[in-house]
Amino acid sequence: LQSFLDHYEERHRSTHGPLAAHVERVLNQFLLCGDPSQGLTLFKCPECKISLAIPFSCKTRICPSCMTRRAEDLAAGLGDVLPNVPYRHVVITLPRLMGIRHRIRETPRLLRRVTRLAMGVLFRYLRRQVGCHRSRRNSREQARPGAVVAGQTFGDSLVFHPHLHILITDGVFMPEGDFYGILDWDAAQLTGLLRDSILASFTRLNLISPDAAETMLSWPIERSGFNVHVDTRVEPCDRDRLRTLLRYLTRPPVALDRLHYVESTGVVGYRTRKGGELRYLHAVDFLAYVTSVLCDLTSPRPSGGCSRPVSGSVKSRSAATLDGFWHRPDHHIKGLAGPRRS
Repeated sequence: LQSFLDHYEERHRSTHGPLAAHVERVLNQFLLCGDPSQGLTLFKCPECKISLAIPFSCKTRICPSCMTRRAEDLAAGLGDVLPNVPYRHVVITLPRLMGIRHRIRETPRLLRRVTRLAMGVLFRYLRRQVGCHRSRRNSREQARPGAVVAGQTFGDSLVFHPHLHILITDGVFMPEGDFYGILDWDAAQLTGLLRDSILASFTRLNLISPDAAETMLSWPIERSGFNVHVDTRVEPCDRDRLRTLLRYLTRPPVALDRLHYVESTGVVGYRTRKGGELRYLHAVDFLAYVTSVLCDLTSPRPSGGCSRPVSGSVKSRSAATLDGFWHRPDHHIKGLAGPRRS
């Protein structure tokens, strides 16, 4: 690690960009993960007198052990308490062209803006499909789906790839608590709405020029670089598949079972899900790639859902049952409300 930090400017800055100020702190925390000298929790059974010492974990996003454990906790907690309704796995990807991904890489908080824009598009799209009598139009405007959102910045090949994974109800909750599930998912229409929203927002912030936005709007939607995948549906009774998707939302960026290291030469190898083999000439090169794809290595501060903050975590089920689903700050997970709390 020290060699990586000492030589980053001359070896990696030109290809991976500047090193964020918090990276050194996060990597040092990772090195101390599970070190008993840094403290531990002692469990003791008063009946059988057996003691168990558990060292503290680092809880950083680059730690496969910590992130896998949190993914299991999330799947176990939410898999038991989420409403018994159908769900859909929505994946939103962004284009490489016109500097969209580069802007997010320079300013990681833009991924949160993209998340808010995407959820606004999904909410409006689903709400418009609710059929009701004209006397209940006000209720339709208050209809909301429930969703768990994970913003990820890594791809399978450990390249910078900002995208969103959204587990959303295949329908909306009315203010009275009724679930309306007769909805149609048009991926092309959703992609067009999302493209228009993001380009308008980036133009207002002067992140891209109006001419560049007009050029991207003129491209066919299937070649625009924006994509919304909506084909994966989970039936209400299939809780095992629901838990699998929840684990996938918060999976660690690096899988230990696909990583190997040759200590004598310093070469690092990594096998992708599709069977490809990545080779890094030295561990410091591998560190450079890992720190570049995780654009924000720290846990963001908890933020609310669409209208107000949602508190609670997997360990505290009473704080956010069906009302907000959940907010987990470690992986940009945002709890978006189902039925509104009275």
